[in-house]
Amino acid sequence: MARAVPAWMIPPSKPLRTRIKELARWSTLRFQEAAVKLGNIVKWAIIVFVVWWIVQQPAHAAHLVHNIGNLLSSAANGLSNFFTSI
Repeated sequence: MARAVPAWMIPPSKPLRTRIKELARWSTLRFQEAAVKLGNIVKWAIIVFVVWWIVQQPAHAAHLVHNIGNLLSSAANGLSNFFTSI
């Protein structure tokens, strides 16, 4: 008659190190998926907010675009003057 072997004496089918690596990889993939989803949500929220702002306050949006254009023009002019002086 065969004796029953206690469960703690039966070697696991996979080494513990392999199982830990699999769990770590799985959790890393889950965090990456969550980060991608969160990034996608933030991107779309920003786009929706900008469109809403343009619809609600078109004069303010036009003024902001005008100011950004002036800033870029000023920066380009400053760089041009700097490289000319060298």
